[in-house]
Amino acid sequence: MKKNYILIGIYLLIVLFMANLNAVVDFVQHPDIPYFDEEHLIVGGTTGLLTAILFAAVFIYTNRLQNQIEARRKAEDELQRINEELDHRIKERTQALEKTHRQLLHSEKLSAVGKLSASIAHEFNNPLQGIMNVITGVHDRVQADEEDALLLELALKECHRIKDLIVQLQNFNRPTTGRISFIDLHELIDSMLLMTREDFRLKGITVKKKYAENIPHIQGVDDLLKQVILNLLSNAADACEGGGIINISTSVLDKQVAFRIQDSGKGISAKNLPHIFEPFFSTKPQVKGVGLGLSVSYGIIKSHNGRIEVNSEEGKGAVFTVTLPVAGFSAEKSLNIMETL
Repeated sequence: MKKNYILIGIYLLIVLFMANLNAVVDFVQHPDIPYFDEEHLIVGGTTGLLTAILFAAVFIYTNRLQNQIEARRKAEDELQRINEELDHRIKERTQALEKTHRQLLHSEKLSAVGKLSASIAHEFNNPLQGIMNVITGVHDRVQADEEDALLLELALKECHRIKDLIVQLQNFNRPTTGRISFIDLHELIDSMLLMTREDFRLKGITVKKKYAENIPHIQGVDDLLKQVILNLLSNAADACEGGGIINISTSVLDKQVAFRIQDSGKGISAKNLPHIFEPFFSTKPQVKGVGLGLSVSYGIIKSHNGRIEVNSEEGKGAVFTVTLPVAGFSAEKSLNIMETL
């Protein structure tokens, strides 16, 4: 604005000079003739002033018009930018809503499958108990030769294995009680390996265990920790496309115990590694997962005052390490765990 006023002043001086230029020329050529009398001054001054006002008015109007055109152009550019940004946001929100909708549908399917499996397990339990009673009766009453007796014992053993699977399946699908108890970590891992054994066999996966001796008990919510272990085992199996090896080891670290699940799968890229514990983040196809397993597992371990860490390189498998405290939790912290989750 200050610059505009300076330009107006310069224009006024130029116009005044041009209006009286002829008089100045005559005065230079004939200095003895009094051109600058009262009449000349009035006429010249009035003409110069009117011309200056006209030029100033034209300049101001032109300047304002240019400013308005520039302001309008900027407003149109800003409006275009806002429209493009809104379009981009709408597309992002639409994609996010579609993704969330698919995830919710998949979650509902998983919930329905869980309820159905629990119902089927309950229905299987009764006839299985009858089969076990018959085999036990035959084993106890019939004088069978050694080979037949071994077959009966093997059949009874497999029935007990099926019964354990049914119990594990029923317990896993029950809502958590939040009740803290003493837990044998090795028994916890073995119970989840029992549930995944057939799936691992079909996928060509070998499990190698290396358990620490005399490992102390931990305190926690049994079914929640089972959920973490099962999720880590399932992820390891999914990573081992075409078969592979899953190594499970435990160790004692002062007042903590740790278990490691290492797979020989495809590993996690450096780009995805920082995001694997984020909700709804998944590198699996949509039919396999919604990206909540590791996020939920992270929350469960954190609520138990533990840590879950991962080390991986693309093409070299992944190692998940879970560290949990031994002795120190009390039943009073059950509510705190449930609130954390």
